[in-house]
Amino acid sequence: MIRTGIMLALKGCPYEVSEEVEARLLSQVRDLEFRVNLLRGAGKMTDATLGRYYKNTRLIDVTESNGIEGSTLELRETELAVMKGATLTGHDPAYVRDAKALFKAFERLADLARDRSATNIEQVKQIHGLILGELPGAGVFRSEPVTIGGARHVPPATWAFVMKGMEDWEKWSVDRASMPAPLRATVLHAWLAHVHPFIDGN
Repeated sequence: MIRTGIMLALKGCPYEVSEEVEARLLSQVRDLEFRVNLLRGAGKMTDATLGRYYKNTRLIDVTESNGIEGSTLELRETELAVMKGATLTGHDPAYVRDAKALFKAFERLADLARDRSATNIEQVKQIHGLILGELPGAGVFRSEPVTIGGARHVPPATWAFVMKGMEDWEKWSVDRASMPAPLRATVLHAWLAHVHPFIDGN
């Protein structure tokens, strides 16, 4: 990681880069925001269009995310379980429960996206609580060590270190509330996964 010539936007997070790299990232993000604004100005990004888009991609996201955790539900089955409440035979009922829970969490995320305030610890706990539902540890930061399968990284081992990591995460989020959303979201997501504050469902 380059430590000289750091620009303000990424300063204070674990992902500081050189001025040159950061300038290139910010330029690409601003171009993306410019294109989005053009589409909005042309009336092509209506609420109805975005609603259809997010409904379709959300089901794909639910299917793929739960597939990483071992779910055997395919896209069509996820849609039947989530949108129609269908009972699916031949699958562990926990996979259906997980699909419904993750879909609810994505709906809540869409609501939070309309809020211009900085992403914070309480929002993360709320989303995690929706994902895990009635399972132990839902919405609660861990107080014991965890390992990440196949990774060399070892997350903080104690509740105090987890809290310190997440408090630093939240402070950076609040201090960078006006930063371009795609770059900010990328940093916050990677940083949260690095701290790994929950036993499961990070």
